[in-house]
Amino acid sequence: MSINREKNRIYINLNKCTGCRSCEIACSYHFSKTFNPEISSISVIRNDRTGDIKISINSTCDFCKDEDKPLCMKYCVSQALSII
Repeated sequence: MSINREKNRIYINLNKCTGCRSCEIACSYHFSKTFNPEISSISVIRNDRTGDIKISINSTCDFCKDEDKPLCMKYCVSQALSII
């Protein structure tokens, strides 16, 4: 996969997302080699009362340079993340 960091974006399919937050864990590992969602570039917020999920990706995302594809996408068990 060839990723153009200037043009490509990570697409989030909220219909597939289960709110498991594995993307947050994978992203934090990329940055710090620790599992700490607080330093992740991707944030998953799930309303347990309604089941609604909101996901945001901030400007610190570097598409996991030096990886074959972004770790959030690689470890998303529901395949809710893709590159567009």
